[in-house]
Amino acid sequence: MNPTQERRYGKITVSRDMVKNRAEYLQAVLSNVVVLQTEYDFISDSTIYKCASSHFDPVPPGDIVPEYIAYLSCKPDSFQLIVWFERIKL
Repeated sequence: MNPTQERRYGKITVSRDMVKNRAEYLQAVLSNVVVLQTEYDFISDSTIYKCASSHFDPVPPGDIVPEYIAYLSCKPDSFQLIVWFERIKL
């Protein structure tokens, strides 16, 4: 399964605070995607990651790439972070 060939694209916005203070969470999120492009948003002080992932829905040619929110959860009695993505409905 190749998410880029299947056009499974999405955007994730990451705050500067997460980059500076929660790098382990960001690492867990980014380990589930292929980053294709990044863009810094000066107004919101955040970075937009344009990615491909098997967790994302396929995007037909010409359609707008959807945004996703990443959720993280810790397994009880474990250091393992579980990551899943939910498409943001417009």
